Amino acid sequence: MIKHIFAGIFSCIVFTVSGQQFSFDTSSRWSATPALHPSSGTFDSCSAVGVYDSRIIHFVIAKDEIYMRTVYHRIVRINSDRGIEMFNKIYIPMYRESEVSGIRARTILPGGKVVDLPESKVKEIEEEGRRYKLFAMEGVERGAEIEYTYTIRRPMNPFGIEVFQDKSVPYEQVRFNLVAPAHLAFHVKGFNGFRVSSDSLIGEQRIIAGFDSNVPALEPEKYAVTDRYLRRVMYKMNYNLSSDTPEEMYTWKDFAKRALSAYTSLDEKEEKAMDKLADRIDISSASSEAEKILLIEDYIKRNFNIDDKLFGADVEDLDRVLKTRNTNRDGAVRMFAALFDRNRITYHLVFPSDRYSFPIEEDPENWNSVEQILFYFPKTGKYIDPEASSLRYPFIPPALAG
Repeated sequence: MIKHIFAGIFSCIVFTVSGQQFSFDTSSRWSATPALHPSSGTFDSCSAVGVYDSRIIHFVIAKDEIYMRTVYHRIVRINSDRGIEMFNKIYIPMYRESEVSGIRARTILPGGKVVDLPESKVKEIEEEGRRYKLFAMEGVERGAEIEYTYTIRRPMNPFGIEVFQDKSVPYEQVRFNLVAPAHLAFHVKGFNGFRVSSDSLIGEQRIIAGFDSNVPALEPEKYAVTDRYLRRVMYKMNYNLSSDTPEEMYTWKDFAKRALSAYTSLDEKEEKAMDKLADRIDISSASSEAEKILLIEDYIKRNFNIDDKLFGADVEDLDRVLKTRNTNRDGAVRMFAALFDRNRITYHLVFPSDRYSFPIEEDPENWNSVEQILFYFPKTGKYIDPEASSLRYPFIPPALAG
């Protein structure tokens, strides 16, 4: 961990790496006198080119609360009519328990004229169950640039990922900063060439910077799995240095302990409910452990509706699930585990990577990347997926295999 301690006023700190730069300046780059940016020439044939994509994540302590404030800033050059169609409207997603503020947008025309977005033109809409802030850029034409910035405040999350590459627009320059109080240390890692600095202690703040340049659009390829190849940065809160004896936080060992407790600990009512359910499932005809597993799985999947869109106490409390016959994936896992325990079937809980999503990394330990769960049976070397209603032992979804 590298520390840079400065006295006086911090204005701008830059480290040079292989001709490129880490910027530790977290102030706004919204210019009072905007002008068009010269093209690097690399992506001139593209319909639109991202000139600049910056994301600055602040971890803020206010009274007894820690929250995150992320400032987004993007500039896009329009090269064609297709580019106009792509960026004449800007959608900003609104997440649960988050707040969007500080929206500013403008169009810089080839002749130098600047068309600012009136605040009154920002609308709030809902499409397909998701809420957005929406605004239409005015005066967009070939050769123009659109520029917009906004801030999202959300509850503190010790894990995160920012992706700086997509399938439609290349970017000439992308930038990342994570800013936290001095006593909070983070582990940040870049993937597929995204560069990340060591952290720097600057005044009362700990800052980690990252950047990349000339990031091409990762064009779709039939049958290809692309997410793992996207340039991105992943971060995790590692230490609270204010403790007398700081210990690493949010490790995979911590995750394993919590998962085991969450999926295998039952209260008294749940224990009785699972005793009743175990008595209903007739496995007397089973001559092997594999047959017992199959009978239990088939009974649950035939008699219970498992839908991961369901949430709340009613779908995870096993005493209530036995009455309603509706549960989600976590409730199903708890049910399977209870029945396997009662039938003395040895199992392991497995958290696999989905090949169509970002892989689970050993380092950093990003608990948010855990999205799927399987049961593994060491005596047979086979698996089941507790959620896949159309599959039976030993088959699991192909995306979770290998």
